Amino acid sequence: MSAFFLYEPLEVTDEEKIAEYRAGAGATVARYEGSFRVVGGSPAAVEGDWTPRSLVLVEFPTIELARAWYDSAEYEPFKQLRLAGSSGNAVLLEGRPAAG
Repeated sequence: MSAFFLYEPLEVTDEEKIAEYRAGAGATVARYEGSFRVVGGSPAAVEGDWTPRSLVLVEFPTIELARAWYDSAEYEPFKQLRLAGSSGNAVLLEGRPAAG
């Protein structure tokens, strides 16, 4: 069952750190069979008060792989760059089984 990492960037405080993050974090996602489904874009709020300016959605085959990626030694230095160079909200989400 698929799982997702959803990140809402709120503010970039250090462009250099975020550029370094962007240059290397993707390779760590691929090592855990993840793929980027949304990067940036122009979210259009249709209900409620949530009005994100940008979103990142990464899909993994399982929640176990998503957690393993997020907690991995490979991703850790990039996570620290992201945390030091920006603020935002992030969640791991487990998808539902495919209908069948």
